[in-house]
Amino acid sequence: MTIQPKYHWQFNERKGRVAHDAIAGVEARFHESVVWQAHGRIGPAVRSTSRKSRLVFAPEIGQFGTRD
Repeated sequence: MTIQPKYHWQFNERKGRVAHDAIAGVEARFHESVVWQAHGRIGPAVRSTSRKSRLVFAPEIGQFGTRD
């Protein structure tokens, strides 16, 4: 049995401040400085360039209900 994730960010955009997950299209927004990398371990990647850099996911990502 294969477990399918609900969300999966591939960082195929390669520019801008918004990344969309490949399954549900949910946005994640970058704040402060990030650099889009051509190659990560498996595919495209991003690198934060500041300690203040962060990736903010849409509210539904953090909704886990009453258990993990």
